[in-house]
Amino acid sequence: YALLKAIRSHQISSPDVHLDNAVGRPNACNLCHLDQPLAWTAGYLQRWYGQEVPDLSERNREIATGVDWALRGDAGQRALVAWHMGWQPAMAASGSEWLPLYLSALLKDPYNAVRLLAYRSLSRQEGFHDIPFQYMGDNVDDSATTARERWQQSMAQRRTGAAILIEEDGTVREDVFQRLLDQRDNRPVQL
Repeated sequence: YALLKAIRSHQISSPDVHLDNAVGRPNACNLCHLDQPLAWTAGYLQRWYGQEVPDLSERNREIATGVDWALRGDAGQRALVAWHMGWQPAMAASGSEWLPLYLSALLKDPYNAVRLLAYRSLSRQEGFHDIPFQYMGDNVDDSATTARERWQQSMAQRRTGAAILIEEDGTVREDVFQRLLDQRDNRPVQL
């Protein structure tokens, strides 16, 4: 994360679910496959590279890692996932119709930078480019509400799935959504 976007470094490292999870470092697999849980990544790393699948929490087995980082992650994780939710390869791999739900929540983030990244990604979603927003302004709640309402009205384009907390009938699992949001890591961060 730098210059209000995600950037690739010259450091090359292989994903390691156990290590990445232990230190809270987002891995490349789940930054593209935002709709998949950490257990999904661990399974592929085991099949492809023989890595041992670590003992993962229920949350890491069942909730999409992109959802987890967006709702309960620290500021760095939230910034990276907000940026990736507007990155074309991630939208192609994960589908994009469910992303405005989480981007609308990130519009109310305590960090201005996260709000800006969320807005940029939201404006890349079909039907969301015209929502007014000042990331340092007073209308963040209004913009977030407008985005969420617009997403709820787009039932025909709704993607569902337990990992992304959207039931088959299109309703959001609000209890889990709110529980994860209540666990958000709001410690001050200097990036």
